[in-house]
Amino acid sequence: MRKILLASTALVGAGLLAGEAFAQAPAISSTGGPLRLGVGGYFQAYGVLFSGSEGPGTGVTGDKPESHKQKFDIKREAEVWFTGETKFDNGLIVGAQVELEAETCADQIDESYLWFAGTWGRVLIGSTNSAPYKLAVGAPAIDANFDGQDPNYGLKRGSSSPNSSGVTGHPRLIGSAAGQGIEQRVVDISADSEKITYLSPRIANLRFGVSYTPTNTEEASSGQAGAKLGSGFPSPSNSCNPANFTATGVGGVVGNPCTFPAWNNLVAVAVNHEGTYGPVFLQAYGGYEHGSLVSIPASSLIGQFNDRQSYGAGFDVGIAGFHVGADYLIDDNGGHAELQRTWATGLTYTMGPLTVGGSYMYSYLNRAAGGVTAPLTQAAGAQGNSIGIVAGTGGAALAAERLQRFVIGARYDVAPGIDLRASYQYYGFHDNTLNTTADKQAHTDYLSAIVFGTIVRF
Repeated sequence: MRKILLASTALVGAGLLAGEAFAQAPAISSTGGPLRLGVGGYFQAYGVLFSGSEGPGTGVTGDKPESHKQKFDIKREAEVWFTGETKFDNGLIVGAQVELEAETCADQIDESYLWFAGTWGRVLIGSTNSAPYKLAVGAPAIDANFDGQDPNYGLKRGSSSPNSSGVTGHPRLIGSAAGQGIEQRVVDISADSEKITYLSPRIANLRFGVSYTPTNTEEASSGQAGAKLGSGFPSPSNSCNPANFTATGVGGVVGNPCTFPAWNNLVAVAVNHEGTYGPVFLQAYGGYEHGSLVSIPASSLIGQFNDRQSYGAGFDVGIAGFHVGADYLIDDNGGHAELQRTWATGLTYTMGPLTVGGSYMYSYLNRAAGGVTAPLTQAAGAQGNSIGIVAGTGGAALAAERLQRFVIGARYDVAPGIDLRASYQYYGFHDNTLNTTADKQAHTDYLSAIVFGTIVRF
């Protein structure tokens, strides 16, 4: 999962983003000597007890959540961090961070980067998130792993729309089928792709950041076999042209790397405010990222994708133990047929080691804009879990997905680095594939859950 930079950005205190990057000093720090790495990280473990709407979907796209009789699930996520820094006599600080997933997964190394810091600010080089992500502020979260701006977990994925890639109520499925994910609400087009970022020092309560990412295909330049759309792989301006790629590979890349839209030369900018005004503590941010379209999966999709841009803003106000805030995201996902608009608000109250509160999120992924149409042609898939859309004319407009989520709960700090948390979560999902009354009823689902767990930092 994506993480915020340790101990170098403005926002971490309220725990607003997913993964709740835990501000802590490197385990080993030396003065003027070689850079040595210490070990840190975290382990998250949750139990989820849930129920949802019952009955079949549309008959071709799978059943509703309650049709899956497994009512309990265990979720967990862990990372081991290798971090360190060294400071030289001239004031320059050099550091490194490598985040290793504590399980076998497709992206075994989450983030890996170097950073250089001084009174002039901080520069980061490597695989990590862009400046808007690092400076983001938003709705206070009672458990940012579920209701943060970039949650680690989601209990709801789509509905029974063909666009949502199948059955959606099972608690192991997360996110949405399109773009950044219907539950994410922070500017982050380039994600953990290799980039260079500058973060300014805080001046008059303000901090600025800018990032440049050559391509949003993560680790394309890492030398891995089968890397996606590396710099040595020129493509036509508007199509990857899959005919150029074979099962045996071209130029050392196995298969067709262009299985998704890709954007190059991404530029991201952000500003963060943090200040105290009498009894009020105010945080706020605004961010923007833009990327130029360089490839699409197939020539038949020419014209359905464009350059991609995303805007975001948020604030958090703290007073007398209370925190209240909100955030908003617009991401066109490279075409208005996938335009996403997401906002959330939250309120928490802290009494010593105990924090209570709640949040509300509404996300609208507009797949009906721009006049894009497609016949509802289903691709073969076991038990409706793999559903495809065949682009064409004369079909119904693509679905618009709407997700509402309520979370209320509590968090208790047992000891430094250990806390317990529990919450009640409600998800209401709707999409309007055919825009008829019967179809709306078939495509409206809900899911409610009781979630309890612990976070251990080390």
